[in-house]
Amino acid sequence: MKRYVVLQKLLFRELIEEAKPRPLKYVVFLARVRGERQRKKLRSGVVKEYTVYRITIPREVVEKLSLEPEVEELVLVRLAKPRWYHLLNYSDRDIVETLWEKLPLWTKLELCSNNLAPEKLCSQYYTVTLVLTKQEIQKLGINPDKPITLEELKNKLQKQ
Repeated sequence: MKRYVVLQKLLFRELIEEAKPRPLKYVVFLARVRGERQRKKLRSGVVKEYTVYRITIPREVVEKLSLEPEVEELVLVRLAKPRWYHLLNYSDRDIVETLWEKLPLWTKLELCSNNLAPEKLCSQYYTVTLVLTKQEIQKLGINPDKPITLEELKNKLQKQ
């Protein structure tokens, strides 16, 4: 019931008063996912088997999102399996000196857009979100799973 009242207030504020919603605060982190099989016996006597996945969230992320312990809260989650370059610690000076310059541009863009690399490495890159329809993406020949530079986007638009 409490969640319903909160949703009503938010909808009223955003739809009726035409107030702009607060921007979402995205936090990208590497999480450990663990699956467990559970068996539940239903009232009908049928035994169903379920797989429950648990995600471990680091304490810093919990604090950034202001999540309260022992309270069920909803969070918006986008999941992806990491690639090898997501697992590296880019605050380690040796990795930066030996590897960063050798990474392809699209990898650097992805790391910077997800805030996985330190700000000093990403100071020359800015992330901009484009909202396109599926038809526009197909027409331009853009891969939505891969970052694109402004220069590449400009070239694709000029070819149109």
